[in-house]
Amino acid sequence: MNSYTFLQWLLFFAVYCFFGWIFESTYVSLKKLKFTNRGFLYGPFLPIYGSGAIMLLFATLPVRDSYILTFLFGMVAATLLEYVTGVIMEAVFKVRYWDYSNQPLNFQGQICLGSSLAWGVMGVLLVNVIHKPVEHLILSLPGNLTQLLAFLFVIVFAADFTLSVREALDIRSLVAKALRENEDLQKIQKRIDVIVAFANEDRQAFLEELNELKLKYSVKKEVMSSKLESINRRYKSLKRRHPSLLSKRYNQLNNKDK
Repeated sequence: MNSYTFLQWLLFFAVYCFFGWIFESTYVSLKKLKFTNRGFLYGPFLPIYGSGAIMLLFATLPVRDSYILTFLFGMVAATLLEYVTGVIMEAVFKVRYWDYSNQPLNFQGQICLGSSLAWGVMGVLLVNVIHKPVEHLILSLPGNLTQLLAFLFVIVFAADFTLSVREALDIRSLVAKALRENEDLQKIQKRIDVIVAFANEDRQAFLEELNELKLKYSVKKEVMSSKLESINRRYKSLKRRHPSLLSKRYNQLNNKDK
């Protein structure tokens, strides 16, 4: 178990990404009574599960003969991975792909005691039950087939990952631009309110400026509505694949627009 090649590790990652996608998609689909493609990617892969499995294997293989140490090492390693991944994804994409804020003993909503304990149990099950048939399957593959499968996985995964990241970054950019446009709308609205409140002598000049501002507001409002429609459509597509998705900036934008 300690002498895996790089390509074998890569196939282990692929298998557990796929298993994770099956588990999550099945659970959410049964809960919602409709098929849900769970995850950040378009394809049938959940990288957090693949990364978690690899992290668990690295951390627990040296102590696999002890259930207690396997549990503890697996819990710590996977919890650390979950926290770092969550923080990085929220910093880069400005959205949160899971949220434990309502769970007891959570830290920043990124990790919680229940999740950590589950990771520890998963570490024990992975090393002592799940990984054995997976290991047997991967190690029994001929060298040429191992290379081919690893190559195909890298190509498909890289393409999927690139498209998914681009979509997430596009949504982030659109939301940021829309927020700036919304701020301009608020400033124009305030100017209109001030003019209406303090208009006195030059009524004609007041009406001209007021009409100009109203026209400018109307144009920007139309542009803003178009942008919001595009953002909502793309965000809902991403939300369908990951129902726990949370974006404070997206919510802020929609609340402001109201």
